[in-house]
Amino acid sequence: MRLRLLSCVAVPALSFALAAPAFAQDTQTPADATAQNQTEQNTGTRDPNEIVVTAQGRAQVLADVPLAVSAVTATQLERTGANDIRALNQVAPSLLVSSTGSDANTSARIRGVGTVGDNPGLIAPGTPVATVLTGITGTTFAQYFPGYNDAYSRRIATSANRSYTGKTKDWGFSAEVNWNLGGAELTSITAYRDYDNTQAADADYGLADILYFGPKSGRQFKTFTQELRLHGEAFGGKLDWLVGGYYAHEDLDTKSELKFGNDYGRFAACRVVYGSFSAFYNPNNVGCLSPTGVAVLSNTLGPLGAAGSAMVQGLQRLDTVRNVGDDTANFDQTSSNFAFFTHNIFHVTSKVDLTVGLRYTNETKKLNANFNNTNTICPVQQTNLLPYMGVAALAPLAGGIITLSCQGGSSSALNGLTLNDQRKENKFTGTAILSWKPVDNILLYASYSRGYKAGGFNLDRSAFKNPNPAQPLPIFPISLANAGYYADVLQFEEETVTAYEAGMKLSTRGFNLNVAGFRQEFSNFQLNTFNGTVYLVQNINGCKVSLNGGDRDLSATTGACPSNQIKPGVVSTGFEVEMAMSPVRDLNFNFGVTYAKTKYANNLVGSSSGAPLDPALRLLPGQLLSNAPEWVVTSSAGWTPSLGGSLRGLLYVDARLADRYNTGSDLFPQKEQQSFVVVNGRIGISGNDQLWALELWVQNATKANYMQVGFSSPFQAVSTTPTTGYPGGSQIFSAYLAEPRTYGITLRSRF
Repeated sequence: MRLRLLSCVAVPALSFALAAPAFAQDTQTPADATAQNQTEQNTGTRDPNEIVVTAQGRAQVLADVPLAVSAVTATQLERTGANDIRALNQVAPSLLVSSTGSDANTSARIRGVGTVGDNPGLIAPGTPVATVLTGITGTTFAQYFPGYNDAYSRRIATSANRSYTGKTKDWGFSAEVNWNLGGAELTSITAYRDYDNTQAADADYGLADILYFGPKSGRQFKTFTQELRLHGEAFGGKLDWLVGGYYAHEDLDTKSELKFGNDYGRFAACRVVYGSFSAFYNPNNVGCLSPTGVAVLSNTLGPLGAAGSAMVQGLQRLDTVRNVGDDTANFDQTSSNFAFFTHNIFHVTSKVDLTVGLRYTNETKKLNANFNNTNTICPVQQTNLLPYMGVAALAPLAGGIITLSCQGGSSSALNGLTLNDQRKENKFTGTAILSWKPVDNILLYASYSRGYKAGGFNLDRSAFKNPNPAQPLPIFPISLANAGYYADVLQFEEETVTAYEAGMKLSTRGFNLNVAGFRQEFSNFQLNTFNGTVYLVQNINGCKVSLNGGDRDLSATTGACPSNQIKPGVVSTGFEVEMAMSPVRDLNFNFGVTYAKTKYANNLVGSSSGAPLDPALRLLPGQLLSNAPEWVVTSSAGWTPSLGGSLRGLLYVDARLADRYNTGSDLFPQKEQQSFVVVNGRIGISGNDQLWALELWVQNATKANYMQVGFSSPFQAVSTTPTTGYPGGSQIFSAYLAEPRTYGITLRSRF
């Protein structure tokens, strides 16, 4: 059976395609036939498991592609029990896919690099995956887009009487047309996708009703893409040339119905009282104050003096912040981009190829946002308590009450605010690869690539900042006059990567070995993290000179770097080894190991201009990235013996060993995941050329407990005073866990 990758979306650092059985060969393109004939001429026979890919824009035998590619067949996906893209973790050691909230929110990392978090401004909807192009292509043919007490008890904490309704509609179409023009082949790929998801949720992840998303919360992507490629040969076959163009238009609409729950006001007031006036703490009373507390604090001779009455009233108003917030917060983003590219293979000799490619990309993103917020208490608190912000002894209390009343920027003052902004960018990227085949079944290569990921907008009102740092939001009110500034601070810059790779591929009948070493340097690395209150998006860069710990303290103003001393903020170095072996008929083994040291620079800043790193990210300098284990090992074995007649048996097992890693973007130690192993197995019987099959299966057979993502529970800490020297020491944490052991039986029929 000859395997062909039917489609490929090549991207810098990340590529997805679909592997399928060889029924595709019934409609071979001339390029497919050429690749097949060349292989048969070189070897005198054809490997029944030969794979053809289109990672470089034309059909090529996988063993001849000078890039690191993890090819996963449909059979492998079926045997490992794949029902979503996370199953690829078991068979692709350089890949880590995790989900948060629901399977609609999925993030992928390759070689330790990717974006984590539910932020549609940074991540496109999930894409079907069956092949991972782990190398950087440069020239691309599409955009690329509490210490836990018992964390594994799987006790689900939710608020009663809240909706958890969710609905996802996802449809689209694609059409590929190939024209043989005689001396060249023209390929047109047209696609459209409409993805619509709404999801109500308990946003505080606890039993108390503190924060929730209403059923109108959701997002919709509408994406149209058109690609044209012209491919041919010149100079008697010495040049394999390709030129093309690409266009994409995407409309992204997000709606957030984020509101404070029934318990929020009392919960917030009690946090203040317990931390500042514990002797007067009474959670059964308005404002969480005992009658004695109200009397003492309101008295002008009390500890708060003349401000006492205003502070008590502020706590009592805070208690009323319940079931208010966004009826809708609408962020609409329109993206249009076009690109021109060329990718050419020069056959310098019969054994040496030089591949060069260049791409120009031009992108425009437009943002429109408006708000309908019912939190009228926030402006009242600001009006009554801001005068006390100038009194040093009272500012912490006044600021705390206002902040909790306006948490995340929730305020009816938003209702008159409309944001309109756009960003434009253009970039040249490219690749150069030198490859050599000393003998027919060995390929050696070295490559240089420059990749690019577009910038955009952080679609979250909690990211607003005031132009005057001395008047921070949400303590100081939203101003309609600052609309342009608010839109600007939502922007994040484009990310670039410079990559180097060298590798070897050995392919013989029944045995394949791929080895690759790599180094990838990321500038303006787009980091998304949730700090328990708001989502932060920063472009992470390194500084060539020491910041003397200014990036590792709690100050937002220390740790700036001269703009002429900026360097890449993230570097990933390592190697990959993948091996496939079929020593005898019906017996197959696969093995893979990836070592990737994906680290932040020792001195970090939060922009390309050298602005200080956000103090919430103070643990990052010099450390490994989140969700970036240094070592990952995968293996699988499958045996399909004949049982007589048309019957065949199946014995299959696969395993993935992952080194320890931190699951949180802020690298708090409570979010660290220890090393673990996941084992899947399958046993079955089939007949009549797989027309039917009966299989017993188990996933996570050893009951491995591990987190996909750990995060700070919103607004929840056991005290208002963090443990000295221990980040997050007073914070309550939550986690999205991976599945426990599951097992079942499958009856499959094909007709």
